[in-house]
Amino acid sequence: MSVSLNTPSTSLNGCWNLNCTNLATNAKNKCSNCRSAMYCGQACQKADWKSHKIICMSAKAKTDASKEQFPRLPTVNLADLLKTLDISQESISSLSSPKKSILSSQSKEPITDFSNEDLAVLGYSRKEIEEINKRFSKSKWNGNTLSKQTLSCFDYTLLTAGDRAVREQLFAPIGSQSVKEAMEERLPRWGYEIAESPEKGDLVLYSNETDITHMALYLGDGKAESKFGNDYPYTTIHSINEAYHRYGSHVAYYHKNPHSTPSYKEDHVIKFKYQTTK
Repeated sequence: MSVSLNTPSTSLNGCWNLNCTNLATNAKNKCSNCRSAMYCGQACQKADWKSHKIICMSAKAKTDASKEQFPRLPTVNLADLLKTLDISQESISSLSSPKKSILSSQSKEPITDFSNEDLAVLGYSRKEIEEINKRFSKSKWNGNTLSKQTLSCFDYTLLTAGDRAVREQLFAPIGSQSVKEAMEERLPRWGYEIAESPEKGDLVLYSNETDITHMALYLGDGKAESKFGNDYPYTTIHSINEAYHRYGSHVAYYHKNPHSTPSYKEDHVIKFKYQTTK
């Protein structure tokens, strides 16, 4: 079920530049290409172009495409990063970090390290996480590490839900699929069914007209828990009817069927082999 949301302003003055300090001036300049992003002036538009251009190009492609053909938006996946090894962390952060915004009912808590419960879901010991991070530090991926703070909203939500599916989502590449195509295949296989109304522990998926853009965990009483961006160090509890403009204006709920038999594809999951000594 999809319902329209009332999305609040994404920043104090509506400017899409994350580092805008010109808060006294309302954003009135619209991007001439996508006709969506708003800026308070040319300086902010130029400063934000590095992070906005991929979204902007996708929006332009949507305008040029037929109604039956939707452009595929860029997706960030850990396995993809490990394969290419030449994607800068700066470019990833620019796509995933949230804007300065005020959600009327939000509360924010810092994200800590993996708990013992998290490690049990991931299937790793702390020593194995350290070993994975040693391998990452030797790559060209700017020495970034696998930590709770660097998870995507999809990885974080599945982990918080205690779902083993996080292993597949974390490591299995989406490839040329859109997030929507990937989720339409994965969620039913993981035992999820679309729900008319959410229950505590359900997945909340936000989307725009072309793709799924964000996943949150439903906490009950109209509240959802979100991680906004791969490197955002906080978890945010907010009203389910509040979302950033760039996440779109539609939401769907997915409930895990307790009678289902989930299936997981874990060919890409990093595994450790140990030799026993006699």
